[in-house]
Amino acid sequence: MPPDTDADPSVAPLVGRAEDLARLVRTVTGPHPRSAVLCGEEGVGTTRLAREVLAAAGDLGRGRAWVAATRATATIPFGAVVHLLPTAPTADRGQVVHAVARSLTSDVDGRRSVVGVDEAHLLDDASAALVHHLAVTGTAVVVATVRAGVPVPAPVTALWKDGLADRVDVLPLAPEDTAVLAEELLGAPVDGLTQRRLWRLSRGNALYLGELVRSGLATGTLVRRDGVWCWAGPVTAVPRLVEVLAHRLGDQPAGVRDLVDLVAFGEPVDLALLERAGVDADAVEAAEREGLLRTEVSAGGIDVRLAHPLVSTVARARSPVLHRTRVCRRLALAADAGGDGGDALRTAVWHLDGGVAPDPQVLVAAARQALAVLDLPLAARLARAAVDGGGDGEAAAVLATVLVHGGDGDEAEAVLARLDGAAFPDLAELRAWNLAFALGRPADAERILGEAAARGPGAADPVTAARAHFRTLAGDVGEAGSLACGLAERSGTPPPVRLRALLTLCQVQGVQGRYADAVRAGEEAWALAGRLDGGGWSLARDEVRGGLVAAHVGAGRLDAAQRLVEDGQEAATAAGWPSGAAMWTAWRGELALLRGHPRSSLRCLREAVVLAAQEAHPYRDWVTRIAATSRAQAAVLLGRVEEAATAAALAQHLGRPWTGLLDARVTAAAAWVEAARGEVGAAVDTTQRAADHAAAHGQTGWELLLRHQVVRFGAAERVADRLADLGAQVDGALAPWLVAHARAGARHDAAALEEVARGLAASGAGLLAAEAAAHAAVAHRAQGRPAGAARATATARLLAGRCEGARTPALAGLTEPSTLTRRENEIARLAAAGLTNRRIAETLVISVRTVDNTLHQAYAKLGVTGRADLRPLFRPDLGDAEPPAE
Repeated sequence: MPPDTDADPSVAPLVGRAEDLARLVRTVTGPHPRSAVLCGEEGVGTTRLAREVLAAAGDLGRGRAWVAATRATATIPFGAVVHLLPTAPTADRGQVVHAVARSLTSDVDGRRSVVGVDEAHLLDDASAALVHHLAVTGTAVVVATVRAGVPVPAPVTALWKDGLADRVDVLPLAPEDTAVLAEELLGAPVDGLTQRRLWRLSRGNALYLGELVRSGLATGTLVRRDGVWCWAGPVTAVPRLVEVLAHRLGDQPAGVRDLVDLVAFGEPVDLALLERAGVDADAVEAAEREGLLRTEVSAGGIDVRLAHPLVSTVARARSPVLHRTRVCRRLALAADAGGDGGDALRTAVWHLDGGVAPDPQVLVAAARQALAVLDLPLAARLARAAVDGGGDGEAAAVLATVLVHGGDGDEAEAVLARLDGAAFPDLAELRAWNLAFALGRPADAERILGEAAARGPGAADPVTAARAHFRTLAGDVGEAGSLACGLAERSGTPPPVRLRALLTLCQVQGVQGRYADAVRAGEEAWALAGRLDGGGWSLARDEVRGGLVAAHVGAGRLDAAQRLVEDGQEAATAAGWPSGAAMWTAWRGELALLRGHPRSSLRCLREAVVLAAQEAHPYRDWVTRIAATSRAQAAVLLGRVEEAATAAALAQHLGRPWTGLLDARVTAAAAWVEAARGEVGAAVDTTQRAADHAAAHGQTGWELLLRHQVVRFGAAERVADRLADLGAQVDGALAPWLVAHARAGARHDAAALEEVARGLAASGAGLLAAEAAAHAAVAHRAQGRPAGAARATATARLLAGRCEGARTPALAGLTEPSTLTRRENEIARLAAAGLTNRRIAETLVISVRTVDNTLHQAYAKLGVTGRADLRPLFRPDLGDAEPPAE
């Protein structure tokens, strides 16, 4: 749907209800049709589902009628069904009922019609009796909708209680279905953070989702960037939902409205705290009965929450500033009266919003909590308040940390420069990091580290760890590894420094192709981080996870990498952290590319660039450069050459001293653009330069992958010997197959190339497998073996068919599997599928003799002796290799 429409879910494709719809259609139109009552909360989609059932029944030749009950007709006898009544209805209710029943059958040759009854809980008594009569007599099949949690007329309730109809509870959409519906409403992909936000606010309610999308478009907070929709700004009150929910709130007693306001600004709120704030327990029960609140038992007592997130939006929207201040002050004072401190973060916010000045140390603790859950704006607000309230250097240190992670490099440097470096030695790395990455001042960063190291032995280790980290990002992995190894192996290294060293080792060893060592270092770092942060989220753990992903990818363990990526994506998305979500989305794109799914990869990589742009994090250029590099290759594989060229140029433009680790990959991406433009020779030379750069900087694992790219471009003889040397230095399951691919390609060993294709397919590298099979076909054909060429071509096509339309120089060389004519090819394929000559003749309406003669002609051209030899040519067996998981 174009974005300038009303974003109406009622006209979007039905999402997430396929099984319910199919089951209901079978129920209503089957050999023994039954009525059905669909029960769900307002906006969940019961009406839409009922209409789809009636439409399907009509397609099957059933008569249809639609009844819509409303509040306006609820007090009028037969008000909802007046359009079904006889022209001159009698005063006798029974006669009216029978007349309507006759009209519903006579128009369809006596067959049972299907009657949809929307909002059946609003039926007047007479209409409800009519609906019950239709179902109980079998005159018509009823498909009714009722609102969950509201009174329903007895005749309608009797439909399912007396077994006359099936009751179907229609639940809100699942998160994944909510995302699909959002994309249907907007007509384009929606980034992961926006998907999460829309689900969290709508809770799968289609009506609410449509209103959120409509409001986002109207206010300009829902914007399309690079083909991806994202939410840029706060969620404002949705006008139509405000009207609906405000009406519900307005009907409540003052005590309930007061309670809803308290919970809206403090959710979740402990029941004991509400009681200290003067809330009557009866108000809690009343609000819960009205579906405004819900209570749940927690470790500390009973938590009170709003029944739906949008109730909070409405309650806040209708609260003037003064009222909001009074509400927050009540919460703050009630928390103070409890004496147990409660949740430091929420308590501090209540104090600030309520105008009650808290102790600076409380604000500092709260700011640390906000930083830990990646709520950077809130963390900055709390830290500033702590500084303004007379907080000491610790408050300034927390503020500086938040500013660095938020990308405000200039202010962060101003704060850090005022702090006493001797009193806060741990901030030396933070300041250096900010200077180098956010402000582009690597010389000043090195000066700060030197000054810190000169302060004494205790400061030297953190500085060494920081330098190892910086050298890694710059691409000097040899020096970085030496620095990190010394810290990691020494027994007296402080745990935080050791964690940093292990993380660097994991990253460095992965680039070097020492994947087993990288995994060991990463797993040790993960365990250590868990002991230091108590098992909660931390930036260090996130970086460790990334290092482990890279190690698993290099070793060819794509499934293990995928699990880590999905975990990281979930954590970053749940936290609403754009930079983290961008990094993990880029990894998802990378894995999809490795599996040979360029279309899925391109979507992820576009999204990653959009997500990275939402936050001025110091790593933004790093993440964007990674995503742009892989995006160039994915776009090339789909024939989007200009997009690929733009992405490659962006990756080149973002080159910085501290992103040197990516330089070889960026150059290799430019080679794919050259290949797409037909300049394959130039692409080979460019790739060789990229591999030479990797070799010069000790990036052995990456060099192996880049030399193999030359094999993919058809110049295996230029790199076979070097790949053999690299294969002896790089571990993991993937490297031997890449080396074998080069060796077999250089020797034009078709049989060996087919074996490589099977091995790569089993490892999940479907596109590489397809290319190896295509190379085998060329070798067979060159050596005059048509049967082998046909077999390898069939394998390549089967594998390539799983790769979302990917085209590479190797696959572009695929030709027809043989020199068979169209008829010979058709008959040979059927024979390979196991059909007898007689069955083939019947299928193609030709004689058996023609089938027999044609097959013998095909055997001669293919160089085979019989039909048993056809199957591997047309239906290749890849062993246990399955299509890679999406």
